[in-house]
Amino acid sequence: MRAGDVLLVLATLTSVELSYTQQTCGEITLTNTVRSGCEAPFELGETCHFQCRTGCVRRRGRHNLTCRNRRKGPRWAGRRLSCSCTPCGSMPAVPNTSVTGCASPYSAGETCTYQCNAGFVADGGDANRTCINGRWGGRNLICSSNGCPSRPTVADTVVTGCTPPYDAEETCTYQCSSGFRSAGGDNTRTCRDGDWTGTDLVCESNGCPSRPTVADTVVTGCTPPYDAEETCTYQCSSGFESAGGDNRRTCRDGDWTGTDLVCERQAVCESTTMLSGVSGAFTSPGYPNNYQNNQQCSWKITVAPEKIVAISFTAMDIENHHRCGYDALVVYDGPTSAFPEAGRRCGSNKDQILTTGHEVFLTLTSDGSITGSGFSASFRAEDPPTIAPTCSPGQFSCLNGNCISNNVRCDGNDDCGDGSDEKAERCQSGCGSPGFIRGVSGSFTSMNHPSQYSNNANCEWTITVSDTKAVQLTFDTFALEGTPPGCSYDRVDIIENGERVARGCGNAAPGYVSTTNQIRVLFRSDGSVTGTGFLARFREVEPSATLPPPPPPPAGCGNPTALPGDSGSFTSPGYPSRYPNNAECSWTISVTPGKIVVIRFASFSLEASGSCNYDALTLYDGTDRNAPEVKKLCGTHSREIATTGSDAFLLFTSDGSVTQSGFSATYTAEDPPPTCSPVEFTCFDGTCVSNGATCDGRKDCADGSDEFGCINPGASCGAPPIHPVFPPLNRIVGGEGAVSSSWPWQASLQTSAGHRCGGTLITPDWVVTAAHCVDDNTNPGRYTIVLGKHHTYSSDETEQRFSLSRLIMHENYASSPVPNKDIALLKLSQPATINQYVRTACLPQDAEDNPTPGTMCVITGWGNTQGTGDDDVLKQARVPVVSNAACRNAYSGRQISNFMMCAGHPEGGHDTCQGDSGGPLVCSRRGTWVLDGVTSWGEGCAVPGYPGVYASVSSLLDWINQKIE
Repeated sequence: MRAGDVLLVLATLTSVELSYTQQTCGEITLTNTVRSGCEAPFELGETCHFQCRTGCVRRRGRHNLTCRNRRKGPRWAGRRLSCSCTPCGSMPAVPNTSVTGCASPYSAGETCTYQCNAGFVADGGDANRTCINGRWGGRNLICSSNGCPSRPTVADTVVTGCTPPYDAEETCTYQCSSGFRSAGGDNTRTCRDGDWTGTDLVCESNGCPSRPTVADTVVTGCTPPYDAEETCTYQCSSGFESAGGDNRRTCRDGDWTGTDLVCERQAVCESTTMLSGVSGAFTSPGYPNNYQNNQQCSWKITVAPEKIVAISFTAMDIENHHRCGYDALVVYDGPTSAFPEAGRRCGSNKDQILTTGHEVFLTLTSDGSITGSGFSASFRAEDPPTIAPTCSPGQFSCLNGNCISNNVRCDGNDDCGDGSDEKAERCQSGCGSPGFIRGVSGSFTSMNHPSQYSNNANCEWTITVSDTKAVQLTFDTFALEGTPPGCSYDRVDIIENGERVARGCGNAAPGYVSTTNQIRVLFRSDGSVTGTGFLARFREVEPSATLPPPPPPPAGCGNPTALPGDSGSFTSPGYPSRYPNNAECSWTISVTPGKIVVIRFASFSLEASGSCNYDALTLYDGTDRNAPEVKKLCGTHSREIATTGSDAFLLFTSDGSVTQSGFSATYTAEDPPPTCSPVEFTCFDGTCVSNGATCDGRKDCADGSDEFGCINPGASCGAPPIHPVFPPLNRIVGGEGAVSSSWPWQASLQTSAGHRCGGTLITPDWVVTAAHCVDDNTNPGRYTIVLGKHHTYSSDETEQRFSLSRLIMHENYASSPVPNKDIALLKLSQPATINQYVRTACLPQDAEDNPTPGTMCVITGWGNTQGTGDDDVLKQARVPVVSNAACRNAYSGRQISNFMMCAGHPEGGHDTCQGDSGGPLVCSRRGTWVLDGVTSWGEGCAVPGYPGVYASVSSLLDWINQKIE
């Protein structure tokens, strides 16, 4: 071999050795161990030390593994360590202790920390017990009791909180007697280590200086000099109302307790406010404080006869609606509300309004929910605009300036020359019919007649007959909300020559014979209760004619008492007119054996009450009133009801006062819904699956209802001890009464007037509600929170009542155009007691933790049921989540922000309503009920095509956590 060849071989071997020394072993992790002494990259010769993790013990193998070079490359050498980590059974029970830091099941390494209860001291043993491979390490903590002799006697004090014998850690609370105040020492003395801690309380007598002077109040109950414990009672002066502070101030410890009573001028309306002159100003009642709910205020402004009135606004904050259908300031172009509207304002619309004459009449009306700060306005007299020619009062002013007779408006001919006399919006009544009617006779109705008319209706008809004749107006049917003669809610007015000549409401129709050949008929409704409206007829008569006598009332109940066959119909007596007082009618229905009786309502309007004690339609599951009662209906109920057998008995009764339009119903014979055996689960669609198939992670019901609301009972939140019950959906519209205490986080936000809104308990001392529930008054002292409540109109033994210590409304909450960031936090004066009736709901984990569209969730509350029953208890309803994109399409023109979420069925029927605001929308996931939505707003209640809108909790989670921390 050549020398050069030897050198080549040596060089090759050296490179091989170098490549081995540069190689490393791979990452190594052993189950249930802790590694130390090494770190990647693991070079040849490096040793890792493995130790079983806390609570585990070695079964086999070595504690050390070394990276060594093997034939196939670097490998870990040594037998790998295996650890045994058997969990422990129930934790040791140690007398007189409390335990923290561990929860079942007890895994290896879990540590329970024991602490002696109040009145006991540690006397040996271990405070910590750790689960080590199936056994608890350590010794039981020994806690010994130690008592005290008789308590210290302290002069001029009252003692509470302790009774003999005095156990260890027992505390006596000392309070200076009436007329004395503390001058040193300790208020509490605690028995500890066989003796009493602290020093005696020192009490000395002391009175108070002159009492506090509070503006706009009257004081009673105290006279100088003011002795200790003397109490002065403050009351707001006439014309003022309380807005915070304390009604009573007591002389205590040389000073007066409490805070000054705050009295604000009452935001109420009395008679019409009369304004006149060249200019002036006026505001909504109480401005800039909020106006009140259910108000009707009016102003009349008069300027010089040759002038017109210009009304300007410096501020406008009235509950917003695209038609100003809730709260509104309405300006009438004349001295009364019988004249046409010159303008309507709500929201923040501050556009100026001009009249055509020198008198104007304004009304501010508000409904029963949201209010704003109202408005600040001014008026001034101005010269009318110059329009040539000026038309006479009996003429119509065309847009091109021409004048035509009012009698030829809306007659199908272009009399103006520019078509302005025939514009569609000028010629419609507002109730879906022509607004100008001519001829010798005719008829017109309220919208939807004989079904319920709409809220906030504003309809007008002009009726004209021959020049020498008069108009006779009569009503075949008439059913409006209201009581004559005031007719404060809904009404029909008849106008002749600019003056109101007749008004009707309730079931008192305003029949009339005119003195001229033309009258106007105005129909107005407010934002709440509606009726079936009216059918009116007119005919041409001589001016000397009189009204015909009214038709006789309907005799009896107007239906056969026995309704034959497998289908048919029946109505309340006199329908669609109002049923009589003190009625009692009954119907018996018998269909083919094996079928059930299903009853549906085309319309339904009975006097409403919580338990239907006034007027009611009751269904019995048999042939007479001795059969089981299925349902008792009143109010505006519209859902179907059904028997379980082939016979039905219905009883309609009315009391001696208010009546409504009644009902129109049909009945049919149908197959009964499937019934499941006791070992089967009834799906929402009525089908049956095995009970063992529920909550197994698979959807055995076609609608997935076997996996709905599967809750982990050991969860710290969102896990009610009493499980909710959900009947099949095919017979339920509008929800159902909840099982008592099955929604233990539901709160009732109350004022002195009773239930106001809902809320949700999220920690023992914090409740979430809607900002719009409290935005009119943010004084915490105004509100009370009730937890553990089930019944609507009565108290429950399970209730816990709390005053509030704080009220936090979202700083960026906006009430218009629709509520946004509609959330508020209420802190209870003390933490709630968590038990089987009161629990917390879970919050989302983060901003991305949202239910997907289509997820079935649950809404709860005591709000308006709209006649769907179960008025006297907490109600629940299931609604699917709707995507924000689909919700924006439904509410075209109204903003659905990222701080909102939507839920509801396309066909409507299930929704929250007035009184449910602020309450929870909860969805189940991770074995708990999670608060995903706070009830905020919507279009009516359960209206088809309009899902309910809720404040999105996940999007506001950071704000919630920031405030409560």
